[in-house]
Amino acid sequence: MDSTVLLETDSGGEELSASIVVVISESIPADLFPSLKDKVIPVTLSSFSFSAIHYPINSAKTVFFVFNAGIDFAIRQEKKVILGSFRNLFEDKAVGIHKQADPRTLEGVRKYFGTLGWVDAGEKASPYLDVESITCDGLPLVGSLSENPGVYIVAGFAGRRQNFIFEIARLLSQAIAGKSSFDLLSVFSTKRFL
Repeated sequence: MDSTVLLETDSGGEELSASIVVVISESIPADLFPSLKDKVIPVTLSSFSFSAIHYPINSAKTVFFVFNAGIDFAIRQEKKVILGSFRNLFEDKAVGIHKQADPRTLEGVRKYFGTLGWVDAGEKASPYLDVESITCDGLPLVGSLSENPGVYIVAGFAGRRQNFIFEIARLLSQAIAGKSSFDLLSVFSTKRFL
């Protein structure tokens, strides 16, 4: 049941052996776990950093805002705001792992947040790329793999990782440790595809 993981660090690679491995990632290469190839779809999310003009609240802390039923978001930090949109997670053009920011997302957030007065719509923005993933049925994927029962996967949050990940991590770690049942995660189980 042991699995070997190659941990890559700045000083090189190191092999680690463990009876249980938990992979928490939205950018899982399709060839790594064959059983997930047609179930997890990586999607590149583009977001952009602007100098903030307007602060809706007076705080030095990082604050997360959502708009349009959670589709558009802004992360306000001290003197900048990071803008993005999750709508491209559900459009074919964003599917896959891309190395370039999506110009349509930039155009959309410039216009939307420029109209709100949060940013100067003409400012040059710094792009950030992040990979999110969706599953073929839209639910996160949490559980052991059929080809290797000692490997657990946590993925497929469709851009809503922050809404799920902390509670799922708690439930999964308790179940693996034998302190609770895997039944609490059954709706997300990898076995639903068998």
